[in-house]
Amino acid sequence: MRFGRYLSILGVVAILGTAAPSALAAPAAQVYVPGTGVTVAAAQPGLLRDLQRVFPWQDFQGTPLQVVPLDGNAYVVSHPSLFWPANAMATAQAVAAQLASMDPGWSTTIYNGPQGYGAYLTYQPSARTGYQAGLLRSIQQVLPWQTLQGTPLQVVALNGTTYVVGHPSLFWPANATSAAQAVAYQLAGVTPGWGTTVYNGPQGYGTYLTYQPWAYAGAY
Repeated sequence: MRFGRYLSILGVVAILGTAAPSALAAPAAQVYVPGTGVTVAAAQPGLLRDLQRVFPWQDFQGTPLQVVPLDGNAYVVSHPSLFWPANAMATAQAVAAQLASMDPGWSTTIYNGPQGYGAYLTYQPSARTGYQAGLLRSIQQVLPWQTLQGTPLQVVALNGTTYVVGHPSLFWPANATSAAQAVAYQLAGVTPGWGTTVYNGPQGYGTYLTYQPWAYAGAY
């Protein structure tokens, strides 16, 4: 599998669709993101930012990242580049340790998941004081975690800063953007960075939610 030195924070770009205002934080250190041409403020860690420290975002463009809840707190993170045979748990644990050095929510499990039976990474969103809810915690505001057990959440990179979030319950026809924007607005009230786009994605051609983990870098 491929490893690389990738910065944890990617650039601030205009949000697709609707987003709620975010409280401003104190100015943070500026970080240049290779390959994107942008300089952004450092922000707190999260699932997508963590992964992009060791994997290029392009890996999640052709093959979606899949997220399956184990329970209401921990999630299995599935992708061909993030899967190992059960007898290669030590390799999975080494990757988890690298990610956990940035964000303590990472671990591993043996699981029969989207890639088959083997070793997977797991992620538990941080609930530490001062951290805003990220993608997974905000999704749970509109979609019970039990719903994701039967059908995984799929996350596809549009570019280095924006992801399409796919799930049958989070998909609308192309002419129903107002319904999608209402949900995006609700989510953005919990976590900045949510928007919408019309896209040919995992559910077909239609309206999807989008998420930018770095949309308000420094504010979370």
